[in-house]
Amino acid sequence: MELFFNYLFAILQPFSKDGWRIISLISLFFFFKNWNSWKKDKLILSILLFLAYGTIISFFSEYKSDSFKDMSNYFVGWFLSFLMGYAVTETKDKLKLLKCYVFVFMFTLFLGFLAYFHIIPRRIGFLHLIEYGRLIVFDGGPELGARCNFVIIPCLVLLLFYKNIKQNIIISLIALYFTYALLLSGTRNCYISLFLTFLFIFFFYMYKRKTVFKGICILSVLILCFTATYLFNANIKKRISNTNLKTESSIVERLEIYKFGLQLLKEKPIFGHIPKVAIHRQENINSLPHFHDIYLNTFVDFGIIGLILFLIIIYNIFKRLIILYMILLKVIV
Repeated sequence: MELFFNYLFAILQPFSKDGWRIISLISLFFFFKNWNSWKKDKLILSILLFLAYGTIISFFSEYKSDSFKDMSNYFVGWFLSFLMGYAVTETKDKLKLLKCYVFVFMFTLFLGFLAYFHIIPRRIGFLHLIEYGRLIVFDGGPELGARCNFVIIPCLVLLLFYKNIKQNIIISLIALYFTYALLLSGTRNCYISLFLTFLFIFFFYMYKRKTVFKGICILSVLILCFTATYLFNANIKKRISNTNLKTESSIVERLEIYKFGLQLLKEKPIFGHIPKVAIHRQENINSLPHFHDIYLNTFVDFGIIGLILFLIIIYNIFKRLIILYMILLKVIV
């Protein structure tokens, strides 16, 4: 039964965030089933501690329904997603599940490419493919860009350390496919995060292999892809060229809300303003659901206590990733 829901999760996730969230609710059964092994897991405990703190302070909110709704989003998006992720990693079919997810994701992107070049409609039923000249398939540019990076970055690691030429060709094609989708999404922060992450991987590769040639080749290909897309795609060229701290509306608006957030921090730095309370105080800024920065948003909503709890979660995630990468390197090096 677990394997069935894992496959269902892998299939639905690229299509709809609501679909995979519903499937994630089922992971609660996995939680209770595996409680004896997970009750000592520092990552699970740190997430539960953050959720408990946020729920407690929400009782003091003047907008209780909004505050509890926000905490429920944290619960589904963080806790249930991690439980489903653990259920995936503990199954023997985890590689098949990852391949299933990647191939379904590739299919949805293919629909997006067809819509981008006006071969099919930009919208199929309730599924949106293109918006404002950008690939969004199906939840929005930033979400799509982040999911593309989720596939591209492991591909880059494998290309650097894997020695199988035939499989490297396949991995290269997959990486280029998702890189092109990332470029068409127009998500600038994902461009930056991919570049910085690759640099980190590249320096680690230099440290392990004492060579730079392979890393420079991969970096050159990525740069060529970005350059070609910039030169020959008017929508992406316009989005990047218009990036200006003083003139572009989205950036100007974000700078204003950052200033607003910093002002709120001074008022209640310890416990914060409670989820969704601070955002109701916007006056001269267009109504926004958050502060467009997770650290600022956490600091304003939960105060220094909540930020520390959040950083503990990040620390445990990075600690787990380092362990997994070391295991992966022992397998492929």
